[in-house]
Amino acid sequence: MKLLEKFKYLINVYGTVKSYKHKSVFYRFWFLIVIALIAVFILVSVLVNSYNNTKHYNNISAMFSKNMYNMRNSFDSIFAEIILETKKISENSVVKEGKENSFADGEVIDVENFLKKVHSETDFVKSIYLYYPKYDYVVSSSVIYKSAPLREFSDTDWYDAYYSGESEVFLRFYPENSVFQKCISVCREVFNSDEVIAVFNMNYDKFNIIRRNNMLMDYEISLVNDSGSVIYSTDNEKIGKDINLYKEHSDTYYMTSNNYTVNVKLANKALYQGIRVKNTNLSIIAEIPKDNIDAISGSKSSTYGIFAAMLIALIILSVFITIKFYGSFMMFFEKIPKEESKSQKTDELTDISTQISNILNKKYETESELAESLMNLQKAQSIALQSQFSPHFLFNTLQMINSIAVAEFEGDSDITKAVSLLCDILHVAMDTTEYTCKFSDELELAKKYISLQNMKYEDAFDVKFDIDDSSLDCTVTKLFLQPILENSMHHGFDAKRQKMNINIHSHITDNKLIVTVEDDGLGMTEERQKEIALSLDNKQLEKKDSIGLLNLHQRIKLICGYEYGCMIKNNGNGVTVTITFPCR
Repeated sequence: MKLLEKFKYLINVYGTVKSYKHKSVFYRFWFLIVIALIAVFILVSVLVNSYNNTKHYNNISAMFSKNMYNMRNSFDSIFAEIILETKKISENSVVKEGKENSFADGEVIDVENFLKKVHSETDFVKSIYLYYPKYDYVVSSSVIYKSAPLREFSDTDWYDAYYSGESEVFLRFYPENSVFQKCISVCREVFNSDEVIAVFNMNYDKFNIIRRNNMLMDYEISLVNDSGSVIYSTDNEKIGKDINLYKEHSDTYYMTSNNYTVNVKLANKALYQGIRVKNTNLSIIAEIPKDNIDAISGSKSSTYGIFAAMLIALIILSVFITIKFYGSFMMFFEKIPKEESKSQKTDELTDISTQISNILNKKYETESELAESLMNLQKAQSIALQSQFSPHFLFNTLQMINSIAVAEFEGDSDITKAVSLLCDILHVAMDTTEYTCKFSDELELAKKYISLQNMKYEDAFDVKFDIDDSSLDCTVTKLFLQPILENSMHHGFDAKRQKMNINIHSHITDNKLIVTVEDDGLGMTEERQKEIALSLDNKQLEKKDSIGLLNLHQRIKLICGYEYGCMIKNNGNGVTVTITFPCR
């Protein structure tokens, strides 16, 4: 289609829609297409967003995991140094002698001096105690707490915590200058036995320095010992509490048991990570809020922008799709002759129904005039009889089209197919210049009628064709199969079965074309069969619903001769109609 033709096409669509204003079916089509596209868009968006979020959180998790490994390594180095200092203490001769002899003043001073030297080599230790259980004596490197028997020693919280079996590493409050300060104490056996216990009292503030040096941003970090006690946390409320009081932290903690790799859990709008410290029984638990993660990537605003742009694009696309589909609808709409109406416009479908109804009414009037004025002319009489095409079929079909368009429209297929089939049938039915056709053309028209009925009744009719090829070029009366098929479908169909079989057969015998239409429907009574046969012979029908069969019978006789026509009978499972034509 050239550019100018496309422009004229759009102008035509715009003019039609404008004439009907908001009542135009264009808006219904557009609304349905928008809803369908938006539904698909939402589904795709959810899937894409879910994928992107998963990928995004995996990337963020990997970044924070690297941070956790760095922090774990920093803590590892501290506790590795404690192990090294413990080894030094175990190798010192003065310390060894102390476990064999009761302490004299000189011996205590020697051990104290050695501990002070060890103490001076580390910047994260406040003080070091050596406890000799055999003598119940504590040697201290502290200038505040002097060496003394345990019962006289001023700082004994570590003793209670260690011997209660709580943990080797624990939080306690260290009294210093009449002020209790947080302190993390580590108790270790010096000689792989309980002969001497080394107590390293660590500076709590050093842990804050390690945390600040390794964190990407300010988020929660907790250090938990093997008894589940929080010995260090950036959240003051958790310090000294049992980790089991905090479900997500607790789950992450138990995931890290004996596992020196980062464990990850996503819950409650936060990312939880945990890792075990190698040189001790501690676990590091981190909680990174989702807002902090989004702040790093800044992905949320860009994602919303993309979705908004895609939504606008979909709305524009829906307009073009609607114009395309509406153009197909207008092809049929423009074929219907228009009459000026003083009544207020409704919509295109209603106007089509009205115009077709007016055409049929005029057609009926014309047929009556022809029948009255040309009664003695066979050709004119045949045309008039042929033109009595079943009006209720047209109205029912239009109702079907209207129902599809308003209630079940999903795309172009159903409505376009129904409209196209109806146009083809109307074109043949209203063409009075010819009253005969080839049998092959009649079969094609019958197939279109069957397709329309199957659209209406949801494929209720299974029609099979058994056609002799030599009969396809025979001349037959136009539209002779439609009224027979309509009678079978309308009167023979059993709704309880939900399916009806119809067989159409043809063969040539004695230079005659014999066509049979057989169904397995409800059939008819013997009285009804005799009544129809008598009516066909007498050219009179008492029942209005059989006018199509008499119409066909009389047309065949008028056109082909009185030895040809229709015959109807029961076949045991339904009804069989036999039609005879001359083979020419």
